[in-house]
Amino acid sequence: MPIVDDDAFDDSLLSLFGCLKQEVARGESAAASVAATPEERARESLALALAAECCSTEQLVGLVGQWLPGVAPLPWLMTEIAALQRRGIVCQYPDGRFGPRIPDR
Repeated sequence: MPIVDDDAFDDSLLSLFGCLKQEVARGESAAASVAATPEERARESLALALAAECCSTEQLVGLVGQWLPGVAPLPWLMTEIAALQRRGIVCQYPDGRFGPRIPDR
């Protein structure tokens, strides 16, 4: 199938790799972020960052340090990644990076 536009490209990727992104309801997310604690916002940001691209532990520690300046980033990060892995949202790749879990077919 030739790729002639954005939809054809998306269809080709979907047929090869399955669903690679999750839809986020903008209105709900924005409303929840306003009322959320900094830790809840950091938890949401971590899930969104890992759904968007693969990241190394070092990259994620840097992000957590920015999101939660008063928290020890590595223990918090490992706890949250473990929770996301249990829920089947992210996985660890052979190169050590964390990223979105691609569903089995």
